[in-house]
Amino acid sequence: MGIVCAWWAQDMPVLDAVRTAYFGNRTASDVEFLNTLLNRGGIESMLSVIALILFALGLGGLMERAGILEVISANFLRWANNPGRLTVSTILGGFFGNFFGGAAYVSLITASTITERNYDLQGIERRVLSRNVEAGGTVTAPMVPWSDGGVFMAATLGVSTLQYLPFLWYHLLVIAISVFYGYADIAIWRVRSAPAAAAPA
Repeated sequence: MGIVCAWWAQDMPVLDAVRTAYFGNRTASDVEFLNTLLNRGGIESMLSVIALILFALGLGGLMERAGILEVISANFLRWANNPGRLTVSTILGGFFGNFFGGAAYVSLITASTITERNYDLQGIERRVLSRNVEAGGTVTAPMVPWSDGGVFMAATLGVSTLQYLPFLWYHLLVIAISVFYGYADIAIWRVRSAPAAAAPA
């Protein structure tokens, strides 16, 4: 759509529009700040992150097929016997995916696969699982330097992960609130059992 809009609304040749989409924008001005701001983007600039995501997804699938996640799930199943521990185990599962898988996509797989059975056994709705997976997977991705989120943020900000880590107060707050909700049994919705069918007359 960007290529179509550039060709139709800005009279840019189609080949130039395709080249811009792949290599990014190239504009020359007398203001250095504008040059830095505008001369970026494109598919090429994201290839390293895309490659990292593809490799990470492959690793996540390998861990699942090899039974590694099943073994971890069995250990969590014995320990996570209440909503608080269940929340902590889900967050740890998400961080495990980011740390060893290197991508938020892997963390969503690991956190949900490892703990989903525990939610069903305790009669807790899957939306609580979804919330905790986000707290442990998506939110912790920028905290791991070699994850897709960590690589992207470090490259974009131009600083190392350890330098911007103290400013991730929102991420830490989300984790803290999630754990508090789990142990305080707040917003932990239970599955309602289906009403029993009426006995035939």
